Amino acid sequence: MADFKADKIYEFNTRGEYINRFGSSGKTNGAFHGPTGIFYTKNGYLYVSDSGNNRIQKLKSDGTFVQEIGVGILRNPSGLKINSKGEIYVADRGNSRIAVFDPEGNFLREITNPNILSSPRNLTIRKNEIYISDEKSGLVIYNTIDNTWRLLDSFRDSKNVVRKLNQPFSSTFDYTGTQFIADFNRHRVEIFSPSNQLSSNMDVVLEKVLNHDYPDISVFLRVRDRSGRDIKTIPRNSFKVYEYGNLSPLIGLTDMRQFNNRISLSLVYENTSEVKAAYPVFEKSLRPLLTSLRQYDGIEVLRSGTELIKASDFNYSMHEIFRILRTSPSDTSSKTGKAIYRGISDLLGRLGPRIVLVLVSGNSYPDSFTQISSEKIIRYSKAHSIPIYFLSLSDSGSAVETYKMIAASTGGKFILIPGEGSEKNLYNSFLSHKDRRYIVSFKSRIDADKKDFYIPLVIEANFRNTSGKTEAGFFTK
Repeated sequence: MADFKADKIYEFNTRGEYINRFGSSGKTNGAFHGPTGIFYTKNGYLYVSDSGNNRIQKLKSDGTFVQEIGVGILRNPSGLKINSKGEIYVADRGNSRIAVFDPEGNFLREITNPNILSSPRNLTIRKNEIYISDEKSGLVIYNTIDNTWRLLDSFRDSKNVVRKLNQPFSSTFDYTGTQFIADFNRHRVEIFSPSNQLSSNMDVVLEKVLNHDYPDISVFLRVRDRSGRDIKTIPRNSFKVYEYGNLSPLIGLTDMRQFNNRISLSLVYENTSEVKAAYPVFEKSLRPLLTSLRQYDGIEVLRSGTELIKASDFNYSMHEIFRILRTSPSDTSSKTGKAIYRGISDLLGRLGPRIVLVLVSGNSYPDSFTQISSEKIIRYSKAHSIPIYFLSLSDSGSAVETYKMIAASTGGKFILIPGEGSEKNLYNSFLSHKDRRYIVSFKSRIDADKKDFYIPLVIEANFRNTSGKTEAGFFTK
């Protein structure tokens, strides 16, 4: 991050956490006078537009000076980009042009048009076009193949009202081709989607990336149609993985059919005196489920009191589960929301049907959903297709409506015990929640020479005349 006023460069990780800073005010090598643009290359070099000193500085990632570029050529340089050939494109604001340098820093050519290009602030290179954010003109688009120019200075918004760009500072594209324009004077980010993206009818949803065996990488994802239904039986040749825009050959594709005869269960129980006193009721309700489980099924037990305690890891022993429920000393409160959230998190790495089952009194407690709200739980559960079930002693307690909403929203059930006996069918109900994920495996072609180097990915799926993409990434180990 270039800090214009402080004449410093800040480094943060992908979580927004501060790592380092360097730079000082001045004209010497490694010092700055109003840094305005920054570009980091995959081979570890940092290029900074040093606008007040009318130059570009090439630095190592720790701020060590390497080279200055454009001295005597540039005037108030701003944004910059480097294309796939290593050529350096600079928004030369003071000269109303784009200046182009070769990888060694030698001036090659200028891109200019006095009728349309006035005060270029930043630029983005996409395929054969350069998108120039011009503070005075708007978004200027230059085609490098046929040398043609286009201007986007106004557009119709979602309400069909004509709007004008008012001092655009920057623009960029995401992996779908959607464009984002930072419009300074309107204090807005304008978003434009390509027409083919608007008509896309397949949603590729990333769940996680496993990189512990780098360079062997596995990506867990789901593929859904526009109605949100999982698309099944997509073949291996329908998936493509790109690292830094380069296609990587797939090693394998695994769907979950071979694992869908086993279940993984996070059993969360409210560790209060009400639940403790009703242990015989819960034992009777759980026994049909637990006697149906087999060796390759797995259950963890989470105790939700004033603190969240993992009482048992994933394994199976009906007697051990009953012993934990029977002998745990009761507590005065229950952090139910936090416990459910932890249960979902613990299931993410499991294969096959995954369920959270919560044993509750039906009453609410001061800490029930203060740390983790019911809305956050629902979003998290739906993102990973993990249903939440409740066995409740009451149908009218103060927390019952919240429990029913969570169950209905996540594909689970709220079951009153003792009641109509639907708890006897929990095992078959759990098995019906098939795991529809795919595991895409490939060998990374990026030969990173250091740890914690971030490699961006794009995963694409094309199946029966439908398509979709998602963006991911991982750090080298």
